[in-house]
Order: sequence, then structure tokens, then C-alpha cells
Amino acid sequence: MRFAISVIFVLIFTVSCSPVGIKRLYSSVGEYNPDQTYKAIVKNPGKVRIFYDSAPAGFSLAKNVLSVEEGYNHKILGTIKIDLTPGYCYREPHITKKDVMKALQEETYKKGGNAVIFAYSAVGDTNEGGCDFSYSRSVFGFGWAVIMEK
Repeated sequence: MRFAISVIFVLIFTVSCSPVGIKRLYSSVGEYNPDQTYKAIVKNPGKVRIFYDSAPAGFSLAKNVLSVEEGYNHKILGTIKIDLTPGYCYREPHITKKDVMKALQEETYKKGGNAVIFAYSAVGDTNEGGCDFSYSRSVFGFGWAVIMEK
């Protein structure tokens, strides 16, 4: 009996301490081609520009529809949602806004984009609310992956 209780305790502790990670959910826009990527036009993901809750000239957002204004040659690649992989996070570092922005940059870079516009993070710079705050959310961040033409 003691052995069975010990095994159950170990299993519960092991499962409950599984690591939490960041999951990126990319969805292309326009003509559907899930394998569409563009050649990277920036040197690395860290060079992908982030426009937090804003966009540079040439983009318009109305009723959740993003469009390129006349006279601009920007390209809208798709949307990126940042979520967490399942796990129990009390032993893990808390997810911060910096982590969310980095994930948006990395996914945009993989698709050939050079900017994330209307970027958003549900967690702050320090996430002082801790795991209970962040883990209860379904989307931790969001942004539009784009190619900005100069």
C-alpha cells in the first residue's frame, strides 16, 4: 500500500511540474498557401521591428481588418498569436512582455517579415501577477506579421 501511494505521489509531482513553453500560432492572410514564406530581408529575428499597439504609415486597421493604404507597397503576411504550451508553471520563470515580443519577432522572421504591427501583450514587463495571472489567459500576445517597403 505504501508503495502504491509513493508511486502515485511521484507521478502527480512529475506531471504537475512539466515545463511551460511558448507556442506560436501563425495564420496567413490572403490567398491560402500555408507553406508560403518570403526570403528574410532582415539579418536576424532581433532586427524585426515591433510597433506596439500601433503601425507605421501605410497601414489601416478598421473592424479587425488590416489593409495597406493606396500608394504603399507593404505586404501583410498574417497574424501571430502567442500562447503557452501545457504545463504547470510555478517552477518556471514567468512569461513577460519581452518574451512575447521576442516570440512575435521570431515567427515574423521565419515567414520573411521585417515588422510586427499592432503588437499586443497580455502580460507586463515584469509579470508581477505571477503564474496564476498569466496561465489563466488563452492568448498572451498578438501581432500582424508584415513586410514594410521603404
